[in-house]
Amino acid sequence: MITPFRLAALTVCIAVLHGCGPAQKSLSAAPEILLKRQPGSWTFESEILAFDATGMSGDIAEMAKAGKAAVGTKNGSGPACLEAKTVSDDSFKKRLQEAIQFGPEWKVQRSSFEDGKVDFKATMRSVDQGDGEMTIVGTISPTLTDLTLVTTSNRPGGGTGSLRTTIHTRNARVGACTAGEDTLG
Repeated sequence: MITPFRLAALTVCIAVLHGCGPAQKSLSAAPEILLKRQPGSWTFESEILAFDATGMSGDIAEMAKAGKAAVGTKNGSGPACLEAKTVSDDSFKKRLQEAIQFGPEWKVQRSSFEDGKVDFKATMRSVDQGDGEMTIVGTISPTLTDLTLVTTSNRPGGGTGSLRTTIHTRNARVGACTAGEDTLG
């Protein structure tokens, strides 16, 4: 199953991070309890709010057509049971760190998780792969993740043009797990 965060990470990977490898700067310290989801029944929603592509070429141009067609389409799943054993090895900070492991060109500019507020920005400069920027802002708690992700790329994949994507994702705990519910893990 593709969760909204994975969808966003996939969009970032394809459109902005094409060809990059591990980030050089780690995320700032944040209380892990705040960044871990609570076990229980969760719903997952995501929507591409904007997908603007100009002057794209080659394979990236074809991906851009698909991205533009997806604007305004809400994707969702759940409820699904997030088990305690899954939560014990899960954190938003860990998932974010994995999402930026695409290249030494990436530099974390801002990384704050204070009082449940997420404020993150990373940039990439690469002669071969283009220039990119990713920002994530929103709120996170053990029972709710509500984030807006914006990616910008100039010359994605070393090609031509520019690309800007805005994605909103919301994951919410809606109660205890119920019999017959899909299990995440």
